[in-house]
Amino acid sequence: QLEQQDSGPRTDGVYLLRGGFGSLGLETARMLAGRGRPKLALLSRLGELSAERRTCIEELGASGAEMLIVAADVGDRDSLAAALRQVRDQFGSIDGVFHAAGVTEDALLRNLDEASLRRVLRAKVQGTVLLDELAAPTMIYKKTDIPSDDLLLELADHPKVVGVKYAVNDIDGLNRVIRDDDGRIDWYCGNAERFAPFFMM
Repeated sequence: QLEQQDSGPRTDGVYLLRGGFGSLGLETARMLAGRGRPKLALLSRLGELSAERRTCIEELGASGAEMLIVAADVGDRDSLAAALRQVRDQFGSIDGVFHAAGVTEDALLRNLDEASLRRVLRAKVQGTVLLDELAAPTMIYKKTDIPSDDLLLELADHPKVVGVKYAVNDIDGLNRVIRDDDGRIDWYCGNAERFAPFFMM
């Protein structure tokens, strides 16, 4: 039996979505917009939007979410700092960050050269480090076995971690970490994904 909690992303919160124009970022935006009238800043390196993505963003705005599109390189300190200033100038604050940015290199780890590995890690690792240094609160997104539940519970003590979107097909694991966390941060079931716990019920 999944323990019920009232906590989760604020219905009127301000959220920054890294990789906001990608499929994962837009799906997260839909999830947030479905909960209320949030203010969403979609952050991406893309300067131009495809017609499909523009339509999606227009639909999000029509649903009641207030949208801001921000172009920035999350691996560049000055670019990211300017983006965070733009979001705060527009919305006044940032209540949380969803990490959905990434670069795909379809290869086994042993077959990746240094340049490829750096491209993959730049958005995920360097971007996260810079966001931490620039004091943005962070919502962790878990959709694989990494990070482990034990690591998530350790990260819950970090002052800038405000919650976890848990999208792993393990309802017992979700129930356990909610219990063990004992209310330090918010835990949100990633019910937008077919591999998430709600699809087991």
